[in-house]
Amino acid sequence: MASTLAAPRVLTAIRALLVADSTLTALLAVYNGGPAIFSEDDVPATAGYDRIQMAIVSEVPFNTMGDGLKWGSRLTVQLKVVSNKRNVDSAYAILDRLMLLLNGTTLAVSGYGSSAFELDVSTEPYTELVGGVAYKHVPTLWRVMVHQQS
Repeated sequence: MASTLAAPRVLTAIRALLVADSTLTALLAVYNGGPAIFSEDDVPATAGYDRIQMAIVSEVPFNTMGDGLKWGSRLTVQLKVVSNKRNVDSAYAILDRLMLLLNGTTLAVSGYGSSAFELDVSTEPYTELVGGVAYKHVPTLWRVMVHQQS
């Protein structure tokens, strides 16, 4: 099998894992009957808060030699909690659940035989003012490694 772009498959796998967790989805706003989990570049203007925004920051080859799981990628994924609450308590509750679900887990990524997922960086929340309304952003960066099936 030839090397393929892992990014869209990784985002699909992350979203599927998050949507399946009822504890997490209870902490999020509802949009069109589902939890408010979006790709960073595809957040609807009417999406509510609290929500999770996902983005691929980078993808680089992580290939091995020989037979087996030869083709692979190492990705940096941003998962950002966005809230319109006065403080970051609800955002931290969501981040705490993300840690439980994702840190150290393996993802079922289509076309890949193995994966690893771990927290890389959790940064200081920042506030964005839009029309006099304060929105809290709590970004995290995650390392994801995948190898294709042989």
